[in-house]
Amino acid sequence: MVAPSCTQCMRARVECPGYRDASTVCFRDETERTAQKVQRQNGRRNTLSAVSLCIRPDEILVKHFLVGYAPSGSFSWLPLHYASVSSDVTLQLALQAAALASISQESHQPKPLLEAARTRYAKAISRINAALNDPNQAIQDSTITAVLLMGLFEALVFKGRAFPARWTAHVEGSAALLKLRSDDQHNSPLGRRLFHHAITNIRTSYAQRGVPVPRELSLLGQSITHPHSPSHLEHEDLKAFTRVAPLVDAFAELRSAQLRLGATAASAQNSEDPVIFIQKCLDLDNKLRHLIDEMPQAWHPTTEIPSPEADHHAYKGIMHSFTSPRVVRQRNILHMLRLWLSEWIVERTTHASGSDSGSDGETETAAACHRTTAEDSILHILASVPFMISKSYGMPSSPAARFLIWPLNTVGVSVLASAEARMYVRRELGFLGREFNLPQAEEAARVVEERVFRVEDW
Repeated sequence: MVAPSCTQCMRARVECPGYRDASTVCFRDETERTAQKVQRQNGRRNTLSAVSLCIRPDEILVKHFLVGYAPSGSFSWLPLHYASVSSDVTLQLALQAAALASISQESHQPKPLLEAARTRYAKAISRINAALNDPNQAIQDSTITAVLLMGLFEALVFKGRAFPARWTAHVEGSAALLKLRSDDQHNSPLGRRLFHHAITNIRTSYAQRGVPVPRELSLLGQSITHPHSPSHLEHEDLKAFTRVAPLVDAFAELRSAQLRLGATAASAQNSEDPVIFIQKCLDLDNKLRHLIDEMPQAWHPTTEIPSPEADHHAYKGIMHSFTSPRVVRQRNILHMLRLWLSEWIVERTTHASGSDSGSDGETETAAACHRTTAEDSILHILASVPFMISKSYGMPSSPAARFLIWPLNTVGVSVLASAEARMYVRRELGFLGREFNLPQAEEAARVVEERVFRVEDW
């Protein structure tokens, strides 16, 4: 084997030790110190001083978040609107906390980064609380953006199986702020994005807890207009959102009823009519099916032959390609809703077939139909995995990978999923945990293996 060498050492006629071990390299932020040293040596400040060329660590965090994290995550709208809120100190602290939390997940030495993130988080929380006491400051775009970033921080650092109380607190806080904002604020370009981001979190939280979305919040979205956006895709996204929102609200209502049905069954009470519940599930599933079929063309996947790298991640060799991770997230949510509805329909029709209603034939047909619906929903969710994690289809990212945890867990613990699908889910969740350093994925894999409850209850 030829010994390492370089032209520098050859010219100096010294033995070349080779390249330094990359794992021993330690990067320090000494740009400002170096600049000051140069100024002392020069005895004066240059017109183009080194300080003016330095990039402060906080600025690096902002750039990392806006360029490396936001585009493939739920904050994809922030880079476009950041300039209008960038002067707010509270927002800066919140963004830096979220950026450090995301970097800590990608690092093999996360503790110092997470400690720095928590320091900024504490400062941001203190400033947010002060802003909430000022009616004018509380309704500013920067304030609600900071609250949303605080929610992201909690989602990034959340571990285990306890109820996500802190994330839920930020969701409730954003709901309170939405009620305070005027129609003009909701209808500004940034205001629309803030509303849609916040209300999506709110609906997700309420649906997970089986709590109906308050009518006051449901009606808020009706005042928001959707003028044609310079970005055609953004315009289509917003239009699609207006159709998805009422269906998610209806699902939250049904989840609340489903929980009550379970409770009344355990107590031998019949305050909820199972037949009416089944019919509502059937009606909502029909609306979801039509919505998926009628989505904008950009939302429809194309079936591709997986690349050699992605083939290992393709369930049954099937892979769907999409225009963006954001589209994958939205479509998977719709397929998850259909999967849950199918579970409830099969469960309730199975109970009904044992009753004296005389509708055994109808209930058995409904159950068989929705077992097929569940299989189709599961296949669509699993077919999205290769696109989200394979380098062959763009640079995979931690936020895109995070979008897969909830859908994969939903499939893995479903009573309608096959043993083959559950095995695939456990494997892919384990891969996400190792490849993207996502402890939530590893915990979800254990939940699937134990099949005790689902991540929707976190």
